[in-house]
Amino acid sequence: MVQAGLVHEVRRFYNLNMTNSMGLSHAIGVPEMEKYFRNENEANLKEAIEKIKANSFELPKRQLQNIPRLQKQLGWDMHHLDATEAFVKHGFEADEAWGRLVVRPSSRIVGDFLYKENQEPALSFKNIKAANLVIQAPSAGNAIAAVAH
Repeated sequence: MVQAGLVHEVRRFYNLNMTNSMGLSHAIGVPEMEKYFRNENEANLKEAIEKIKANSFELPKRQLQNIPRLQKQLGWDMHHLDATEAFVKHGFEADEAWGRLVVRPSSRIVGDFLYKENQEPALSFKNIKAANLVIQAPSAGNAIAAVAH
């Protein structure tokens, strides 16, 4: 994480005057790095990294608890997309797997959702493109675990 630029990336978004009510202040890596940014030394960096690891480990557990609750509470249709293969492969094979396992199924799910209620799309391609709602390959560092509607 650190070698991949964690400190630089979080520093770009971090603000010492940020309040806990701001959404970004809750992203994994931001609150953990606060002590380090206030007093940059090796001990504080190591402590932040350990906290990030622990919180990253706990996040999927909380998500697995929340997803069924939200599904039942809100009546969401849930679709599980397993992108593991795309992260295990490299280069073209990873991109192909990402398209097959994530992009195409996600596009179908979103399309079904948009056209289910009425025959006219709720969003046009032009609006989606303008909003930068683009699903990127795993090499770009983004993943989709579930699509809900």
